[in-house]
Amino acid sequence: MIMSSFSPFSNSPLKRTLPLPLPSRPFHFHLASKVLISPCPPPSVLVQKWSLPAEGWVKINVDAALGDSHSSLAMVVRDWRGTGVLAISRKANTSIPLQAEAEALLWAA
Repeated sequence: MIMSSFSPFSNSPLKRTLPLPLPSRPFHFHLASKVLISPCPPPSVLVQKWSLPAEGWVKINVDAALGDSHSSLAMVVRDWRGTGVLAISRKANTSIPLQAEAEALLWAA
């Protein structure tokens, strides 16, 4: 405040022991910005690749694609050599993601 600089007590010891008002404190932006705007670590990238099942086994993969009023379910079956044994799809009467995924799992079971 401008009037406080004209106060008769401005040079008194009492006045000097009080904390400085915020506007008169130096603000070190370069130091604060290092704390407030610290760089985030880069996101880790996880690459998943289809792997073969054990010899003599098959692997069944299912998925669901959502539409406005229904979903499409798909199932792919491959043997231990990676050869496709079956690929099939069907319609499901749901547009709820969790329900569509659950129906795909139940269909494959």
